[in-house]
Amino acid sequence: MQMKKKTNGRNLLVTASAIALSVLLGASAAAVPARADNGGVNGTLPSSSPVSDETQDAQQKEKPYTVQFVTENGDVLASYEAGSDDTWGPNGTISVRSTFYKDGTDYDVKEGPGGQSLSAASPLLRADADPVKVTGNLTFVYKRHTDGNASESKTYKCMTEDGTLLSTFTGTEDQIKPVISSGTRVYARSDKENDSADSSVVNVYYRLKEDTDTSYQVSVQYIDDADGSVITTRTFRVTGRDSTFIAPKSFSVTSGGKKVYYRSVGETTISHKVSDTARTYQVHYQKLTDDSTEPYSWYILLYSSETNRSIGYRTVEVKPGETASFTAPAALSAKESSDGRKYTINKQFENQTLSHKYSDADHTAYVYYDPEGYSNSSETKTRTVSIQYVNIADGSVLQSRQQTVTSDAVSEIAFPESFDAAGVHYLKVDGQASSVTGSYFSPREVYTAYYYDESNTQFRTSVITTEEVQEVVVNGPTTYRVLPGITRTVVTNTATGVSTTAATNDETGAPIGGTASGTAVTGGGTDNGAAAGTGTGTPAAAENGAAGSGTADAAGGAGSDESQDVSIDGVQADDLQTPQGNIKLDQADTDSHLAKRTVLLIIGIAAAIVCAAAVILRVGRSRAGRKH
Repeated sequence: MQMKKKTNGRNLLVTASAIALSVLLGASAAAVPARADNGGVNGTLPSSSPVSDETQDAQQKEKPYTVQFVTENGDVLASYEAGSDDTWGPNGTISVRSTFYKDGTDYDVKEGPGGQSLSAASPLLRADADPVKVTGNLTFVYKRHTDGNASESKTYKCMTEDGTLLSTFTGTEDQIKPVISSGTRVYARSDKENDSADSSVVNVYYRLKEDTDTSYQVSVQYIDDADGSVITTRTFRVTGRDSTFIAPKSFSVTSGGKKVYYRSVGETTISHKVSDTARTYQVHYQKLTDDSTEPYSWYILLYSSETNRSIGYRTVEVKPGETASFTAPAALSAKESSDGRKYTINKQFENQTLSHKYSDADHTAYVYYDPEGYSNSSETKTRTVSIQYVNIADGSVLQSRQQTVTSDAVSEIAFPESFDAAGVHYLKVDGQASSVTGSYFSPREVYTAYYYDESNTQFRTSVITTEEVQEVVVNGPTTYRVLPGITRTVVTNTATGVSTTAATNDETGAPIGGTASGTAVTGGGTDNGAAAGTGTGTPAAAENGAAGSGTADAAGGAGSDESQDVSIDGVQADDLQTPQGNIKLDQADTDSHLAKRTVLLIIGIAAAIVCAAAVILRVGRSRAGRKH
């Protein structure tokens, strides 16, 4: 009997411990919401709630029509479900454009519903055209894109991306085969752009077909919720692994010197499985105006005067119709700075109260601090910034110069309207300012203006805009942020409406991942810039998965693991930790205490159960001893 009592006591402790562990694991799982398991159907964002059979039946009745985009030989480029409340056109519920890009190939529209002829010049596809109501099944036919040189005979070398020659033929561009065989293996066209060593020989790239079957591009359209128009388009590449795309909570677009802010409406995270058929998703945004009703975050970025790197940040909520203010602390302790040093506010910012009115032009402010032991902050400091003139056609630097900025005054950095280089006359691409303000108290170290060869007629109708990520929030119980500073330079052909990314840069002005190649910018009909070239991030993609190279240290991705690819606004997560100290993605925001409190509570409950079991065991042993 005594032995039995001891065994029961041990069982009680083991059982209680098991219960505690079960509670701990179960509650922990409940505290972390599961990631959506569905990448979305027909380009819609996945729902976080299960859908009943009755609801699915009702939804099917509400969307009885099919809208298809097909090639001339009947291959389906995309397919969507539509209902009687849906519309089609450039600004319709279903976006119909004069061009279509898929699997490395550009297509131009040929026919619309009922076989009617359509082209980029058709009134139905003008940017200001009224959307057309969907009244039945629709089919849009697209033909492979050709340009003025398509009929010119050249030598085409078909090769793998690593340079293995598969075949050679002499002919025209439209004779390039999408699929070729070599021995027992089948190869399909890759999305790597054609290139050439001279004007008469063109390299065409292929990948093993089994690789291309699980390697493809997915587009994410940022939609203006007010009118359904596409603000901008991002892409991410699926390369055999499930992907997570995180769109910004807010971002801005600068055009002609005017900055417009957009704030997300609804879900901004897309979970896409390799097997998902969707190739286009939409994330909706509202434009911030004086009449907006939503508050937003005003960022005050704290920088070191000595290193010009971020040492922390503060946020202030700005409410509609109000003016927010911020007084920077006179000093930062070692615990308050991200690099563990003590700081004193620079005299240029001493005793200043910053103010920000709702819908002010810039949602970001800078305050500089001097580290302990740094020379007297009243002295005038200088540093050098770089100014470069870049060829919009191929991303090459045509000219560069340096300029000194001082801590006691702002400096004007001017860009000429035109200049000559190597016997070529270059003109500045429209949409760019003639000059910008350079400051010692700014993280920017590189200032870039884009130019085009005067004889290149393609860019005479182009305009430059700049897009900047303001805030990204990653799903989950913990909030992560990317601070303002990640910018894209976008070139848009105003005649065709086609936009391409010319460059993606960090807050210093240096490229992330790589810069766009000339074929990416000039190849009409594509929304995606190739990312060939060197950059300041780890090897990753700036836009579409082509590899760049670099040596900068990078932070781990936001919630990424070996089974998933994670991109933030179309940039690989690992590239977003920039050399200048942008806050790490894997560092939790201080505003998120809920998850920590929940875990601590769970651990406390589990510990209480174990302690109770131990007490019961001790009492049991004591009674057994007395009986003995």
